[in-house]
Amino acid sequence: MKKLLSLLTVASMMAVAVVGVHAEDTEITNDGGAQATVTKTNESSYSVLIPKAIDLGTATEKEFAVQAKGNIAPTQTLSVTVEETIAMTRTGDAGYSGSATAELADATWTGNALTSDYTSKNGTVTFEETKAGSYTGTAEFTVTLQ
Repeated sequence: MKKLLSLLTVASMMAVAVVGVHAEDTEITNDGGAQATVTKTNESSYSVLIPKAIDLGTATEKEFAVQAKGNIAPTQTLSVTVEETIAMTRTGDAGYSGSATAELADATWTGNALTSDYTSKNGTVTFEETKAGSYTGTAEFTVTLQ
């Protein structure tokens, strides 16, 4: 019986040695309390909608909207920009060289300005060509999170 008790005592001492105290832990040896820091990190996420097409019809200027929603850190800024110059081609006129102008001012959202609902920022495309014909170009948008 003494041998069994001795073996159990040695085994329990070894178990305590294996568990041990980690350097990051707070050891309490007397009555009292301690504090533990609790942390969690959520990655920023967002969604941006840009127009699939901007049809001026017969007008020289057309307004468009970009929209954003999401959850970004308070120190981050989500920005949408558009290249100012849009090279335009004219159907059936290989020698045509013209351009439209795109403007999208202040399309930024910072930290808490983004929510789970889309918010819009407006821009315009201007193309003042007066010659008859069909014209096509591509507006290049860039989205960045800084």
